[in-house]
Amino acid sequence: MSRLMKISHNKMKRRGTFTCSAFAAAAILLLAGQLQAQSTPADGAGKGVAFTTHSGPAEMTTTVDRSAAQIAERIRLTLSVVVPESVTVSFPEQPTSLGQLDVVDVTDKLDIPLGDQRSWTRVYELESLLSGDQQIPEIAVAFTDKRGETPQHGVITSQSIPISITSVLEGQADPTQFRDLKGVVDLPITAPPTYTAWWIAGGTGLAIATLLLVVALRNRRQLTAEQWALAEMDRLVDEQHVEQGQVQLFYSRLTDIVRIYIERRFEIAAPRLTTDEFLAHIRDGETLSREHCELLKDFLTQADIVKFASYCPATSDGNEAMETARRFVAETAPTRKQSDPNPVAQEA
Repeated sequence: MSRLMKISHNKMKRRGTFTCSAFAAAAILLLAGQLQAQSTPADGAGKGVAFTTHSGPAEMTTTVDRSAAQIAERIRLTLSVVVPESVTVSFPEQPTSLGQLDVVDVTDKLDIPLGDQRSWTRVYELESLLSGDQQIPEIAVAFTDKRGETPQHGVITSQSIPISITSVLEGQADPTQFRDLKGVVDLPITAPPTYTAWWIAGGTGLAIATLLLVVALRNRRQLTAEQWALAEMDRLVDEQHVEQGQVQLFYSRLTDIVRIYIERRFEIAAPRLTTDEFLAHIRDGETLSREHCELLKDFLTQADIVKFASYCPATSDGNEAMETARRFVAETAPTRKQSDPNPVAQEA
């Protein structure tokens, strides 16, 4: 009898050990599943996108690791250009921003062997402190084909990519929207502590500041396309890029101002067209006079040589380019009897 009890006791002990082991294994699997669920991005999060463009012997792949991000969250933009041997690639001068996105860091991997071809790669680390729908603009990359007797210069342009920036505060109450009173509520009158009075004073000050900000935004004035362009040119002169040797940045900024002016003045998508496409567009239309078309052609061609062919002009050439841009804006601005189709918002 005692032997049977001992055997039964051993069986129950082994069964208890097996049960504990099973519970432990189940707990480990559950914990692993939770950890895996935490590391998997939520459905609908911004997914990476990629585009490929071609120009002559060059092929460019434009890639972003996400198409949606929160404020201050990093976005990685990669430009990868593949060219044959004896073709060199020149990326533009490193900018401080791309559209409304700030450039946090730039990394280059240049002239990497890739079979019988070469790879040239630039990686931008971007972030934005503004929420809403934004755009990574097109980026022009120059290349020089040295396979023939005479080097041939060309430009390949990346695709513009829409980016959605969301705020961590989205969905919360808007402090500028006042709510109706619900009625009178009797509260006992008690002497508040000192720190409560400070909180009340701070909240009142914050409410007044918010109200003033809303009023200021509503009372903003409108600048014409001409006024905006001339103001931006004055600002560019004050930054003294040419005097500091930043010639490519100067010409890039100046041509951007002229292109945006043309877009707002004549409703032509100049910032999204290459120089050849834009010049062909204005030649086929009646927007600009022949004289202004030739003036603009000489201006943009000289700027492209500086930006993409590593040509370093003299300081006097930069001043002449600025005067040409000012002359073009002044002569093509609408008269007083005409209305500016796209005025630029300017805070008062």
